[in-house]
Amino acid sequence: PYSAMDAAVGAALREKCAERTPAFSERLGGLGWCTWESFGPFVSAERIIEKLDEYAAAGRVPRWVLIDDGWATYRDNRLLSFFADETKFPDGLGALVRRMREEYGVKHVGVWCAMNGHWGGLDAEHEYAKKYREGLYTAYNGALLLGKSYGLMYRFWNEWFTYLRGEGIDFVKVDNQGNVPQYYDGELRGSTACDLIHKGLEAAAKEHFDGALINCMGASLEQAMARESTAFVRCSGDYMPKKPDHLAYHITQSVYCAAMLSRFHVCDYDMFFSEHSWAHANAMTCAISGGPLYTSDRVGATCADVLCRLSAPDGSAGRFDSAAVPTLDCFYTDCASAGVPLKVFSAAGENFALGAYGFTKGRAVSGAFDLTQLPAGVATAEKYLVHDYFADRYFIFNKGDTLPIELDYEACALYSFYPVKNGTVSVGDRRRYAEAAEPPCFIGSVDELL
Repeated sequence: PYSAMDAAVGAALREKCAERTPAFSERLGGLGWCTWESFGPFVSAERIIEKLDEYAAAGRVPRWVLIDDGWATYRDNRLLSFFADETKFPDGLGALVRRMREEYGVKHVGVWCAMNGHWGGLDAEHEYAKKYREGLYTAYNGALLLGKSYGLMYRFWNEWFTYLRGEGIDFVKVDNQGNVPQYYDGELRGSTACDLIHKGLEAAAKEHFDGALINCMGASLEQAMARESTAFVRCSGDYMPKKPDHLAYHITQSVYCAAMLSRFHVCDYDMFFSEHSWAHANAMTCAISGGPLYTSDRVGATCADVLCRLSAPDGSAGRFDSAAVPTLDCFYTDCASAGVPLKVFSAAGENFALGAYGFTKGRAVSGAFDLTQLPAGVATAEKYLVHDYFADRYFIFNKGDTLPIELDYEACALYSFYPVKNGTVSVGDRRRYAEAAEPPCFIGSVDELL
């Protein structure tokens, strides 16, 4: 299936005379923090500082922060202004950004935006709406949208991003992308509407943020085909830590969607809580995903132990070369009902990680792993040294061997595979989930680790 997707995506892009070379932006490198599950729409400068104080006390200040929905000035879910809400950010957005950088060492700060301004489009009193009213478009539900011309699309995003960059913002997350086709239904074909709105958005994002943009709620192929330069895409629905059994749904959706979307983008598996019964499973999945790595911890709810498994004290973290996607034997298997572990893999040079999960509700799962379950080119060595992360033990795995895996419901396992060459091996920091992608901390004889 993986070679089939490579061929299909390549053919589609050639037909469109387009190329995709998604490059990871270091503006989202290392450990990050998103405000959404922390505060929801009630985010404020005061609350953000309170949480950063807590992270500082834990010794793990995030390298980047995403100020999610709720920071902007809006009314009835319609964007009222390009500027930040003065009641939540009384000293302005820029003052907060400067303080985050100067006092806490946060390197990059981004904000949430919505396609067409906000969930309900633009408020009629918005400066942009007043200026370009004749060119705007009213959708079937009454939402006032950006119009049907590239010029208006680009002008809107350019004005908003000019303000944001002036406030020190250096990346954005643009949500509600999946509704574009239905908003323009009856006026534009879905793929045409996506091409139009992404062309303006991407041009402005490239100019102001060097393309550092997380595309959210935009996992459809017509969305993916429309993008030209932005690297990131959310490949799942929202993380819902309070919803029972959501762990299996969320991770399954993430890894299967990434199988196709990673052909176009760097995949984002969404945020997670470091203090939660699902913390290890969610955190390790994001750590081996090859995409952004970020918590959404609430005030008073941070697990320093999990944060230490994710990054170094300065927030830096190893990153895999590829997305975490299902092994070949799991690709066409519904692991939530089959009583077998869901297995995913991700490569980092010659190393690779194998994650496994028990997602059949109400029962333990049992299965096994061997190297034939990986696509050609992932595992090329005859012998591997393997680190079982949660058991913290090393063992030898030869080509042709089988690794038995048994897990309870919602339990997880993580194995890091290192090729053995002439009896020597190079391994990463075994304290980190992403150890196989971390810089080597031991190079020497295999016997010293067994």
